[in-house]
Amino acid sequence: MRNSFKILSIFVVLVTKFVAAQDFSGTWICQEMDSHDGYLAKETITLTTNSAHSDAKNGNMSYDLKINVPGLDGYTGVAVSNGNRVALYFEGVKNPNDKGVGLATVSQQVTGNNKYVQHLDKFFYEPVYAKTGSHGYGSCIKQS
Repeated sequence: MRNSFKILSIFVVLVTKFVAAQDFSGTWICQEMDSHDGYLAKETITLTTNSAHSDAKNGNMSYDLKINVPGLDGYTGVAVSNGNRVALYFEGVKNPNDKGVGLATVSQQVTGNNKYVQHLDKFFYEPVYAKTGSHGYGSCIKQS
């Protein structure tokens, strides 16, 4: 029984280490509910791995970030991940004072076709957006 427990413990550590080093780079299509702007469809988030500042062997990834919201100004920023958690910092391209932070969780779900789809669910906060601030939630699906 003790040997089984040791083997199970080693397996859990190896699986956790493997899962912790995921790379979430790519394009994500989002639907969002913003406290100021209301429902926003087709937001695009692009995460590009910054290999020079990532530590994948310890599960820490760094990204350059671009956000495009149809009808609104775009955003650029940075993000970091560890395990399935992603922290975001972004600021407006035309108005750098329009900045915010976000926290997201990435999960995998199986579709009816037995394909894995990655989901990114986020909460964000922009303290000075439209002078009164804004916050909201977004649900994103990875495209590439």
